[in-house]
Amino acid sequence: MKFGVVRRRRANWRSFRDLSLLMDHDLLYSILAGTSLEPVTKRQFVEYSKTVSMDYENIAFYDAVVTYSIMYDHFWRQLHPSDQVDPDTLAHILCNTGSKTKKRILANHSKLDPEWLFLIDRHCSSDEELWDYTKEASVHIYNSFLWTGSPNEVNVSGGLKRKIKLQIQAGKDLHPGIFKWALEEVLLNISQNLLPRFKQQQVLTNIGPGEIQRRWFLFLVGFFLSLIGIVLLWTIGFKQSTYYRVLMWPPLHTMFAGWAQWRSKFCFIHAAKGTYNPTGLIGKEYVVKTEDQCARETAHQYSHKLFAQVLLAGLVSTVVLMGIPPYRF
Repeated sequence: MKFGVVRRRRANWRSFRDLSLLMDHDLLYSILAGTSLEPVTKRQFVEYSKTVSMDYENIAFYDAVVTYSIMYDHFWRQLHPSDQVDPDTLAHILCNTGSKTKKRILANHSKLDPEWLFLIDRHCSSDEELWDYTKEASVHIYNSFLWTGSPNEVNVSGGLKRKIKLQIQAGKDLHPGIFKWALEEVLLNISQNLLPRFKQQQVLTNIGPGEIQRRWFLFLVGFFLSLIGIVLLWTIGFKQSTYYRVLMWPPLHTMFAGWAQWRSKFCFIHAAKGTYNPTGLIGKEYVVKTEDQCARETAHQYSHKLFAQVLLAGLVSTVVLMGIPPYRF
């Protein structure tokens, strides 16, 4: 699914993968807009991008283009109250959101990238001033992110860069829309590379070292109980009715549940409660509530998927044991 800038796609409830992509879409836009909550705030997203990967320039490019788009739309509406902004100008990225959201976005952008304050502090009282503002903003964004060799160069196709450069040099029809397709590629890059790793760390890893060891202990308990049960079945020679072998399901399920949670560093119970334990220390005082709704839904979805795999593994193993014909070795 391509991450469109103007409109969101509706969920296809017949496809588990489409639902997952839609939730990733909502999570990404809430993070970039600065409206997400713990443990997936924009500050955490930016810090992660700086320490783990080289994707911070993509976030900075998004912030610059969105800030430019919002201010362009603001100035245009002041100068031309009766005219509609051309949708191709990209000013509709976030202009359909509420005024509180727009103010929060601008506040977050101004704190995140001080060099872009000139986009917010400018005042345009005429079309000439708006043109100067548009020219300055377009050139600055191109030189900072699209010019080959710039420190914050984003990964955008060369043909698209040349097209934007020629349009800026021609000085005709300059508006935020010239960065529309570049922003599409940048958002797709973030959604495919940075977001999955960030989500894995912040949402799909909800327990720390202490609780991870407890899940390993749970696996060992289930493993030894299963081993004892199989030894007992071997001793009696599988000569009795196969129905009593269903008693092997609880230890097998415990073993697979412990293994899955230990390996994925993910707890089913925390996901069901909407909590996580980043420290891994034992105790209720170390458990933190997941405030972000999208993060909770993502954790629930992952929990259902992982639990279904555990349940299937336990059932298949039990069925295999029940399928052994009754005879003495």
